[in-house]
Amino acid sequence: MKKIMKLLLWGVLLLLVLSCSFFFSRDILIAYNKVLYALGGGIEKAERGMKSLYKEGDYRKIVEKYRFNEENYGKSNDINHIVLLSLIKLNKLQDAATLLVTLSEKNKTKNLDFSGLLPLVQFLYKEGNYGDLVYLYDRGFGSSHVNFEFYYGAALYRMGRLGDSEKMLNHAFENGYIGVEINYYIALLLEKRGKLNRAIFFMNRARVYDTKNRDILLNLVRLYRKKGDYKQAESFLRMAR
Repeated sequence: MKKIMKLLLWGVLLLLVLSCSFFFSRDILIAYNKVLYALGGGIEKAERGMKSLYKEGDYRKIVEKYRFNEENYGKSNDINHIVLLSLIKLNKLQDAATLLVTLSEKNKTKNLDFSGLLPLVQFLYKEGNYGDLVYLYDRGFGSSHVNFEFYYGAALYRMGRLGDSEKMLNHAFENGYIGVEINYYIALLLEKRGKLNRAIFFMNRARVYDTKNRDILLNLVRLYRKKGDYKQAESFLRMAR
């Protein structure tokens, strides 16, 4: 009896889809996908299906299935992770970043696997969305990973949370994160702490990575003037022209 009822339900669903083929309705497709989800074995089978699609490289289908049944699929950390990775593969970074922040707002990022999601943090940083980055940091998303720590530290500095910024940036630096920007931000933090010589040291380290960066050169001019070393300040000023 159960099998007959199930077959009848599938038939009704098929008729419904066919009858609407000429009059596309998002609401009907959403309802259809929810019923398929319920009949198809629930979240565990959905996870297996999404993982299979990801291995096949069918990223568009993953995103499409998720959008038509986000209410159920969104309950799975594995599926959320796969969808985010798929959006990155499709170069839809804005959509992926928006979804990540939305998941965080719903308290769904605490146990979310953050492997492969660094491009989203980098994207938010480059776009100047420091508030979103700080929000993710406060929710604990990836804040224990050295690569995430730099972007969170820089965003925290921009948002005026200097103590948290210093903690993040120093930890990232001590654990091997290198480059122009981390030295730049550490220099600015040291200056605010009144440690002028250390600030100059780190700003010069930043210049090693980018010798023609005008912003760094002008900061060195300002720092050396602040120290009273006008000869060095003038030297960097000439470089900046």
